[in-house]
Amino acid sequence: GLDGWTSLVGFDVQDARDRIASLPWVEEASVRKIYPSTLEVKIVEREPFAIWQQGSRLSLIESDGRTIAPLSGARY
Repeated sequence: GLDGWTSLVGFDVQDARDRIASLPWVEEASVRKIYPSTLEVKIVEREPFAIWQQGSRLSLIESDGRTIAPLSGARY
């Protein structure tokens, strides 16, 4: 939602944090306003452990077996 004209005063950090945290590869996210002109974003990524195959579908999984995201291409 940042377009170069967005004021930090009106920027909703909770909404931004929730949107970032909803990404499948994000384990933890924090968003903080630092006045007068800085937005700090910290992300902890989920760590891929293996590629899991179910039929013809491939997924990245964590070491405890939780699925991170479908494997798409050779990005990982």
